[in-house]
Parts: sequence; structure tokens; C-alpha cells
Amino acid sequence: MTVPKGLRSLSEIAVFSGGAHTLLAAEICSHLQVPLLPAQIERYANDCLGVQLQANCRERDVFIIQPLVPPVQEHLVELLLMLDAARGASAARITVVMPHYAYARSDKKEAPRISIGGRDIIVLDDEIARGSTVIELLERPHEREARSVRIACTHGVFSAGALDRLNRQDDVLEIVSTNTVPIPAEKCVPKLKILSVAPALAEAMRRIHNGESVSALFHPVDGGGAA
Repeated sequence: MTVPKGLRSLSEIAVFSGGAHTLLAAEICSHLQVPLLPAQIERYANDCLGVQLQANCRERDVFIIQPLVPPVQEHLVELLLMLDAARGASAARITVVMPHYAYARSDKKEAPRISIGGRDIIVLDDEIARGSTVIELLERPHEREARSVRIACTHGVFSAGALDRLNRQDDVLEIVSTNTVPIPAEKCVPKLKILSVAPALAEAMRRIHNGESVSALFHPVDGGGAA
């Protein structure tokens, strides 16, 4: 495991997690070599949520990790309450780490009559929920006698038995997803491979904390060779 180095001061960074994906938050903290600080989330008698950040935030660089996964509205309210609590606790700076923003979803349907040259196919989508669009797309590689098909997505929501349906597709060799949203163990199927985004998010958080460029993460290192 590569551990990001050079944190300005470990005592200045405070990382909290909402209830959406605590496993990812813990993994990010492991890469940063900082503790995941406790936060108490409770529900009052009137069904409203209440949040208490149970660690000192005063003059600290606070990060709150919370992807918007079902129940989306509840996790969004949790996040807003945590932001309010951090601000009220005199945090020096507050950064939301939101690997998955559900409201930004934009389904795209592939256009018809597209040729297939490169017959080892990767079907890529930003988010797979029910899997209907992907299964519909799989008909086209099958019609064109593709040698192999792999499915990849950034956000594996996999609702309503989507993983089981995709796993039953004979032509599909592998289903690859990141862990921006939690994928319960009981949903996992033999063809599923999960890639962690924790190292990338940890490095982005380290750069934010140290005042370094985050956009540089999205550009390859120039080795001096020809483009």
C-alpha cells in the first residue's frame, strides 16, 4: 500500500463520515494515516435527524465523506447537518468528499448502427442501477459475434437484482466497478471485480490540505518524450 506523504500536520486534519459508506471512509483514513473521527447520528421522536461531531474541529481542516446512496435524501440531510455542525465548531475549512452524487445521474443510450472493429468489447457506463440499459446494449456485441464482453462502471448501485442478471449473461466475462458506493457482500457475484477509489481520494484530500494542485491528478506525468 502506498501511503501519501507530506501532510502539513496530522493534528490539523479531521476526517468524519456520514452513514452512507463508512468502509470507504475508513480505507481513505488508512491511506492518509489519520483516524476516522466519531460522529453520532440519531433520530429524534419527530423523525428528524440530529448530528454531533464527537471530536475537536476548532481551526482544523475538516473533511466529511458521504456519497449520496439510498436513502439519498436521508444521507443528504446527514451531510448538511454535519456541515452545519463543523461550521458551528469553528472549523478552519470544510471539504465534502462525495464520490457519488446521485442527482447528477444522466443515463445515456448508445446510438444504433455503430460498427465494432477493437471484438473484445468493454461496455462502459457511469452508473449501473437496474442494469436495463446495459443488458439492452449487450445484444449488439452478441449480434456481431464479439469474442468477449466486459462491463465497467464508475458507480455500481446495482439495484433490483441487476448484478444477478448481468452475471447470468453468458457473453460477459467480467463486471468491474469502483467502490464509490457500498456494494454489500450478499450482492457480490463471481464475475464482479471491485476497484477501490480510496487511494485517489486520499491523495486528493492530502493535496487540498497542503494547498497543492488537485487537477494535476487528472493529467499524466510528462516524461519528456514525444506526444
